[in-house]
Amino acid sequence: MRSCVLLFLDAPEPGLESALPGDIRRAMAEDMLSMLRWAGAEVVVSYAPEWPVEEYQAWLGTDRTYWAQSGKGPGTRMANALRRALSVKKFDRAVLLFPDAPALTDETVRQALDALAWNSCVLGPSRDGGYYLVGFDQEGLLPDLFSRAEPGGPDVLARARNVLDIYRRRVTLVDELPRVTELADLRQLAANPPRHLARSKALALVRALGQ
Repeated sequence: MRSCVLLFLDAPEPGLESALPGDIRRAMAEDMLSMLRWAGAEVVVSYAPEWPVEEYQAWLGTDRTYWAQSGKGPGTRMANALRRALSVKKFDRAVLLFPDAPALTDETVRQALDALAWNSCVLGPSRDGGYYLVGFDQEGLLPDLFSRAEPGGPDVLARARNVLDIYRRRVTLVDELPRVTELADLRQLAANPPRHLARSKALALVRALGQ
């Protein structure tokens, strides 16, 4: 089966509203791409078009596959990215994930892809009530999930599961993980990092900041 992993990136420009500095957001994305080398799937950088692709290529290299996000709002863009992977590029299964869950491992990504062999949807719950990963197989793709359960808010996972129930989509949940939204989250992770983050660029930057 052909598998695709979409890393969904915002434009990491200085003006982006975020509690995390731009260099740390970029390092988190680099850490995620480094981990995904072992996920057993084709990795695609799904990038926000507010930043030209040449900037992403200068940052992450030209030897990657880049797809521009399309549509207004994160929900529409996520749905369109998955539709492109499954309906246009004809991957058998695809998962989309965010770079703000640094505790994610390649093993969990493989588990998510494997789950799509028997269920039509997979979600990676985050501890804030949202999710850091969502995936479908070709037959189970449900764009309405993202319009009826727009990402954001503490109850988005519950809303997403309700939509999946309405459409009778069977869902697998993989490991619940924390999402990083501020420096304190990364400092906590840096104090006791999982093995796969031993060479994390993001955690190295946080340690260099001190405090």
